[in-house]
Amino acid sequence: MANATLTENASPNDTIDQVLVVLALAEANLTSGLDTAKVAATLDTDAGQGANAAQIFTAKEAGEEGNNIRIQISDDVANPGTPYITYDVGGGYRDININIDSGVTTADAITAVVNADPNLPVTVADKGGNDGSGVVVAQAEAALAGGAGGYSGGGDVDTVKALRLVRSAKRRIKLADRIALSDVAVS
Repeated sequence: MANATLTENASPNDTIDQVLVVLALAEANLTSGLDTAKVAATLDTDAGQGANAAQIFTAKEAGEEGNNIRIQISDDVANPGTPYITYDVGGGYRDININIDSGVTTADAITAVVNADPNLPVTVADKGGNDGSGVVVAQAEAALAGGAGGYSGGGDVDTVKALRLVRSAKRRIKLADRIALSDVAVS
């Protein structure tokens, strides 16, 4: 475990640099025992779907955070036709509702609308030998699972919280330093 100390009576810039070094060492010490290999969370929509309709949703970012994404496929009888998406972030989850015409909308249509939206935290692909031509039926909400690794996994809760605080402090100090430098340059 590496150590660092702050120098007394240092200039403000030297103090910022010293604090960043201390935080970097703290981050290194906290992550040394964590599993940093990341695996993306997925959701298999095979259950209840017909031939050529099974799909796999995959979190765009690997790690445990993907396990907080929930997908629901809803039958919207009032607006049949092209599927559309509503997306909500709250309560610790990122909820994606794909509104379809159940029994009419194809897996290809869902793939097109999901993968065309850069703001969604998932992509979708046909599962295995499916070609996407099959029709999809409504499905109850289900969460992606299997996401693992990174700084939010592999360690105890206190270690993970401490690591998040250290990384947040580093970002805030760097941002404050950039703001201070831009203020000096503008003046």
